[in-house]
Amino acid sequence: MPPEETMEVEEQIECLNRALRLQHRSVIHYSLVAGSVIGLEYQAHADKMKEHALAELEDATRLVEKITALGGEPTTEVAPLSFTADPSEALEGLLANESETLETM
Repeated sequence: MPPEETMEVEEQIECLNRALRLQHRSVIHYSLVAGSVIGLEYQAHADKMKEHALAELEDATRLVEKITALGGEPTTEVAPLSFTADPSEALEGLLANESETLETM
């Protein structure tokens, strides 16, 4: 097989683990926001955040499957996140973190 067609397995595992760290954060962050936002104007967002948390968990599971299929060990590290009780700030922080996650994938 020509060199340009071979996969650098360790490099791929590292890349997937970087994405998994962020994916772990996404699951937790969506759960935090879903469970903590209060006020009528945010209740519809809370239900959507619960749905997104489940979707993020499924995505994390797929990343783990890819890592283990390559013979790697999935990370248990979680990218840093923070909590704020202010619903507007919580949504802004979540959007910022999700933008970072999307850029990585």
